[in-house]
Amino acid sequence: MVLGLVEDGSLAEHLDEVGPVSVPEACLLGIRMAAALEFLHRNDVLHLDVKPANVTIGHPPVLLDLGLARAVSERQKLRGPVGTPRYMPPEQCEAGWITAASDVYALGVTVYEGVSGRRPFPDGDREASDPKLRYPQLVAEPIPLGDVARVPDALEGIVMACLDRDPAHRPGSAAEISVALEGVLEGMHLDELLAWPRGTRGLHDEGRGARRP
Repeated sequence: MVLGLVEDGSLAEHLDEVGPVSVPEACLLGIRMAAALEFLHRNDVLHLDVKPANVTIGHPPVLLDLGLARAVSERQKLRGPVGTPRYMPPEQCEAGWITAASDVYALGVTVYEGVSGRRPFPDGDREASDPKLRYPQLVAEPIPLGDVARVPDALEGIVMACLDRDPAHRPGSAAEISVALEGVLEGMHLDELLAWPRGTRGLHDEGRGARRP
């Protein structure tokens, strides 16, 4: 088996060492991750563990770790909770029916944390027997992104839609999220964007920027 070598740091490492990324950077990362998820979903694969630790911020950003991925052609019911608790949608917490909307939820949490440095729900008690205490997202409402970070209303709307408790009320596909995030960038009228945050170790070599008209 031959695998590519990924030397770039993760979004989680950047959050620990530098802090949140900017709104344009968060949008670019979200677009790339949504594109990766759309490819998986079109090939009947769910990732089920999207989180900052599994997203690199190199050129290009990469979605890592398919260790929990499932091949599904339609809705599938889990036999038990699967994933990283802080980023799991309610249906993964309750061993319910998983679909592409499950990855959409985790992508929303990841973008939320990337741009704010915080998560939308408090940490649960891993030792609790009550699922509602172990997984606060089962009953708690997410903190509005605009309350913890200065972001455009459009970006807040996209992210908070991803975090809807009901999978049917989330964006219909990862591609839909990518298009919406492109709209946020267009509304900012920026001349140049980088595909990774400033300050990232060893990534700002000449000629490696991502330019937009």
